[in-house]
Amino acid sequence: MLRHAAQRVHSHITLDFLLPRSALRVRTIVTSFKSSYADPIPPKILNQVTDPAFVEALGRIPPLPAAVHTLSQPDAEWFNTTIANLREALQDKDISNTCRLWSSLSQKGFLGLLGPAHLEMCSRHLGAMCNSLPVGAADWNNANQQEIEEMAIHLALEGHPQSLRDYMIFHVKRKAPDVVHRVYAQYYSRLRERSESEYNEGNDDVGTVEEMVGDSGQPYDADHPSSTLLDIENRSLVMDNGDLRVPHEDAGLPLVPGDILFAEVAAYALQDRYHEALYAFLQTKTRMLRPNLSLGLARIARLLRKKTTIANQISNLTQSRADVSLMRLYDQIKSELSASDRWLTLDPAELDDKVMVVVPDFIWASFLTAFLRCRRLDLAEVLWDDMTQLGVKTDVAIWTALLTGYAELGPAMSDKVAAAWDIMVKQGVTPEPLTYRALIQGLFVGGQTTEALLRFKEFQDALKHLPNVEESTRLLLYNTVLHGLLFQSMEDDAYALLRRMQTEGPSPDIVTFNTFMRYHQRKGDLKKLASILQMIDSQGLVGDVFTFSTLLRSLLPVREDAIEIVSNLMVQQGVKANTALYTGIIDHLLRQENITDFKAAMALLTKMEQSEDKEIAPNDITYTNLLARIVQARWLDATAAEDFQRDIMQRMRSRNIVPTKPMYHILLRASLSNPEPRGVRNALLYFRGMQADRLMIGHDAWYVLLQGLAQRKEWELANQLVSEMNGSGFVKTAALMKVVNKIKMRWRAQEASTGVQ
Repeated sequence: MLRHAAQRVHSHITLDFLLPRSALRVRTIVTSFKSSYADPIPPKILNQVTDPAFVEALGRIPPLPAAVHTLSQPDAEWFNTTIANLREALQDKDISNTCRLWSSLSQKGFLGLLGPAHLEMCSRHLGAMCNSLPVGAADWNNANQQEIEEMAIHLALEGHPQSLRDYMIFHVKRKAPDVVHRVYAQYYSRLRERSESEYNEGNDDVGTVEEMVGDSGQPYDADHPSSTLLDIENRSLVMDNGDLRVPHEDAGLPLVPGDILFAEVAAYALQDRYHEALYAFLQTKTRMLRPNLSLGLARIARLLRKKTTIANQISNLTQSRADVSLMRLYDQIKSELSASDRWLTLDPAELDDKVMVVVPDFIWASFLTAFLRCRRLDLAEVLWDDMTQLGVKTDVAIWTALLTGYAELGPAMSDKVAAAWDIMVKQGVTPEPLTYRALIQGLFVGGQTTEALLRFKEFQDALKHLPNVEESTRLLLYNTVLHGLLFQSMEDDAYALLRRMQTEGPSPDIVTFNTFMRYHQRKGDLKKLASILQMIDSQGLVGDVFTFSTLLRSLLPVREDAIEIVSNLMVQQGVKANTALYTGIIDHLLRQENITDFKAAMALLTKMEQSEDKEIAPNDITYTNLLARIVQARWLDATAAEDFQRDIMQRMRSRNIVPTKPMYHILLRASLSNPEPRGVRNALLYFRGMQADRLMIGHDAWYVLLQGLAQRKEWELANQLVSEMNGSGFVKTAALMKVVNKIKMRWRAQEASTGVQ
């Protein structure tokens, strides 16, 4: 529409694009339908648009500036002429005339008529004008400067920030930081108002920290994983510098263009006001600044300021066993706590205009858990010493994290579990139910069954003095005891405890019965397995993925119709089989790492493919999990693994399921996690598959591939791929560049050591 105005075509300019969409549809029908079609208006439509309630609703729409639908011909001609003159003034770098013409557009309320092409043209030429000015002085008066600033801010708010960026950088070069701060404050204020308004309109619900982080007190159980491979990989991609792609929580804060924020920070740097620069960064949701900008630990500040963000960061790094990134993240926080001009503190009372961020209390337990799950006892010990030096109080949460970490490390750590408990009690720390759980788990794993049961009795006695302990928390501990008893083959004691739970509480849940099912499945006792299924039914509980996959594993050796029996049981329990449930069962079977369960998984996949029920049809997640488990399976013969991979890819394509970039990223990572030579072969196979499918090879794929090869010390191949990447013209990010530099350095060193010229 406005393209005609820009070309000086004398026509009416309709403003329908300014109306709300619902009003636009209605008014288009009312005003334009008759003139557009010779046929009469259908009675149904006519009745709708002439309904009194509808007409009244239209009347409540506020008037728009300048006009409702059209400009008069004189106004259209004036607009056309003014736009042409403005373009000429900008091209000639005529500041006074530019300001005059822009002011006239603003006064007549016509700035809203500027389309993307007009805005881009104005921003580009205004930026060029700023770049051409001599740094020594600005050749405009105060009125013109104010108009130029208003013009640049308006253009930036409309999505064309070039001119505001160039204007601010011009004043940085002039060493006039106060001008930069003043303009940035005006821009930021208006941008934030807009961001908050849009956020409040679109978001009525905000989850709590606890909902997003989950139960941090429950340790990871290899037999009860919370996520499939695809779930974990889609949640985040761990970078070498510790960065994670996480859903940020700064919604409502403005997204300031990086170059504009850079100019504001540079102005603060001129004044050595680095704390203010950091604060400016924290007041945006801008994710990255220029690499050469030295803002210290700005990224860490943002992480720590949002409890959920830092919790997710540590959790995801732990899931990926990224101990180097965890250590780097921890060292940055520790270093800043000891800095002379620190902005980070442990004490909220110290917050002021310089110390702006408090380290959350839970972070010490989180790092302790992370280091222990990565089997880095050395880092856990360093952390413990640091807490002492920094004056961090080792509360019950930290002790629970330590005990849980020791317990998860296996039988060799059972003595450390008992020793840590004794020290904790001597320090006067009162254990909580989850602390008892960690102790009892560690004692059972270490074979100290008598001591574990004594501690369990101690916990039951302590319950009388522990107010408001939730039944779900008690149940976690009771299930741990049941698992320990069955782990030690104390079946009678386990059943006795189950009967007590059924009469005295806490009431058993599906995890309770799954524990017994796994025990009887491993013993091959189908009769006892059936009795547990009857208990589940009598308690009014419904089986889960673990229940059905355990039953399937038990029946497969003895019944050809095992899959049908399990499916019928689902129906009896009112469980609607769907793709997610079957995919979970397949994944559980694959994690058993034996050919029998693998064949069962493939049989279940075939059932899904052959079923006429679309709700259980396999999807890309199903196939991705299968492929990822196969390329990781060191227990599976290499030739058989290749055959299965080809078979699954053919099945996918026959169902028109095309591999996606996220799928390939997962398969690259899974392939490289297999230390055997075929791991590299599979990674290259899938990387070439991405290219054959004409998918864009982005930062994620290059990073996963090159970082994986670097970890395996495949320097020659990695260097060849770096050359291929450079030849493609791909622009590397800072994290990827770091990996590339490492590969080049190691490759040159390898060449030198072998005498290759």
